[in-house]
Amino acid sequence: PMPLSLAIDIADGAGAALDYAYRRANITHRDVKPANILVAFDSDGAPQVKLADFGIAVVDRHKVAAGSQILGSWAYMAPERFTASSEDGPAVDVYALGCVLYYALTGEPPFAGRELEELRQAHRHAKAPSLVGRVDGVTPRVDAAIRWALRKDPAERPPSAGEWIAAIKKERRRAAAGGSGRPAPAPARPSAPPRAHQASPARVASARPAPRPAPSGGGMSTFLVAVLVVLVLVASGLAAVIVNSL
Repeated sequence: PMPLSLAIDIADGAGAALDYAYRRANITHRDVKPANILVAFDSDGAPQVKLADFGIAVVDRHKVAAGSQILGSWAYMAPERFTASSEDGPAVDVYALGCVLYYALTGEPPFAGRELEELRQAHRHAKAPSLVGRVDGVTPRVDAAIRWALRKDPAERPPSAGEWIAAIKKERRRAAAGGSGRPAPAPARPSAPPRAHQASPARVASARPAPRPAPSGGGMSTFLVAVLVVLVLVASGLAAVIVNSL
């Protein structure tokens, strides 16, 4: 099994080739499987992908004649391809590429079976097991985006391989941002110091300035003045008594 990012890059390269072939010449590959996806790595380690073997490809959604042999690799074939008279278009290649990506992530195709009828029934009715908990980085939304390509009804699959890969990348970005598509929340602020070392802002703002303490020695000066006043009064009284006695 490959890491999620590498598997998506390889599927992206193969999907670009499928979209190009259909856009330029209405070519449907019809045999997308791991053996037909060739990968080399450049000097930076990025995968360079080539899509090979257009041996059973069709042009302009050519209808295979009824009763003809069913051609393709059963483990990666879309449900409708098991019908010999099916009309093949981009949806069958998107489905097959979805099976390839699933294989790249788990090491096994999404649907098990060795005989043709077993695989026919599995592709038509079975649900691919979830990748959540099996592949690192796959959230429920990423899992749903990957398995979008594996819908049974061709009309419910992605319109193109490129749009499918874009949806997977979008959900990966959403998961990296916290699962909601919003930017990740800012880191929590450091906790405030203990209250014993921090004054309340409201109290600081409303506190009145404390009265200034009396100057040093002020109490003694007042006492001496009072004593002098008493002495003056006493002296005046004595003087009055002396005068009256004369």
